[in-house]
Amino acid sequence: MTFREQLLEYMKLVDCTNKELAEAAHIGSGTVGRWRTGKTEPDADSELLRRAIEGLYHLAAQKKISLDKEEITRSLTETLHHSVPIDYETYLANLNVLLNQLEIKGGELARNLNFDPSYIYRILSGTRHSADLPQFSSDVASYIVRKYSQGQSMEHLASLFKCDAQQLKQEKHLYDAIIAWLGSNCCPTEENPIHHFLKKMDTFNLNEYIEIIHFNDIRLPTVPMQLPTTKVYHGIPQMMEAELDFICELPDFLTLEPLESPK
Repeated sequence: MTFREQLLEYMKLVDCTNKELAEAAHIGSGTVGRWRTGKTEPDADSELLRRAIEGLYHLAAQKKISLDKEEITRSLTETLHHSVPIDYETYLANLNVLLNQLEIKGGELARNLNFDPSYIYRILSGTRHSADLPQFSSDVASYIVRKYSQGQSMEHLASLFKCDAQQLKQEKHLYDAIIAWLGSNCCPTEENPIHHFLKKMDTFNLNEYIEIIHFNDIRLPTVPMQLPTTKVYHGIPQMMEAELDFICELPDFLTLEPLESPK
């Protein structure tokens, strides 16, 4: 459990607001707000943490809620001792895996987070770092919760997080799972796209394909083939996907009917 999550549990238990805790602990309400959103954390041996613990204990006593000060100290301090600095390269890899799983493009993300598209593309490519990584992660998680918390998207997320989709039904649980995924220093190993492409081609039998579509009996049309829809492919993985799509679409543009001879 993170410091943010543990603090939120205690604040919920004593039923207090940012302002109430700040006043009881004699610290700024902005400091409490940043702790609650995960933007910052106090040091484990800091005066700020000691005051926060005193504030929570004081509020609990006022409301006649049984809360042990030593237990508050232990649980909050443990989350800080176990905090691991985020490796940015791993963070970036996790972010791109998450976006690819939901087929979220950089332009879509930029529009919904109110960022310039070039800024998002530079972040996703690793040429620029977010100035406020916790806030950026929170914005990404909030957008995904709003837009992708139902249907097939939920199944994709559950598969990615290796949990049951039912566990992500509540928005808070989904939000926390996304934040945890982005902050994890363990990135899944993805199959090399070239190996994935070649593996698919290994299973493709050209002779069987020609026989199924009766290729030898087909007269190709003299007019250029036109796709009913336009699809744009970017990058090497999608170019390989385009080749496979072409093979799948080819039978739709061939005809078994004799073509009329040109007059």
